[in-house]
Amino acid sequence: MTALIASFGSSKTGLTTVEYRELDADGVETVAATTTGVYEIGGGGYGVNIALSALDPTTVTIEWNTGEATPVYAHSSLEECINQAFIIKLLRNKRITDPSTGIQTIYDDDGVTSLVAGPVWEDAAGTTPYSATSEGVDRQDAIV
Repeated sequence: MTALIASFGSSKTGLTTVEYRELDADGVETVAATTTGVYEIGGGGYGVNIALSALDPTTVTIEWNTGEATPVYAHSSLEECINQAFIIKLLRNKRITDPSTGIQTIYDDDGVTSLVAGPVWEDAAGTTPYSATSEGVDRQDAIV
């Protein structure tokens, strides 16, 4: 499941009519508009958790609308939604730094599968690797 999110602005809070649909690269509807599963995040933001379609994620667009008499629209590509889901995992999921190697690993939702890993350092210059005896982490290099 992937969380899809749309923001319509703070004037669009409390709506129960927000819907989304999936469009192909030509703008043809491939999944009909629905309000099923849509929830309010707050501040005019809405989300839904859905399984991604089998369509090419680089050519699919998710179109949202407020469902009002004069609807407000929001669009995002499925590729953006996939990237957004990955970012959420990086921010939310289990993260372990191995005290013997100084390598920090971030795990997938299952808590077992490694998503990315990279070194952390005790000093900002990146000359002293983090270890079990370190007093803290002052630098974290790119995780890949």
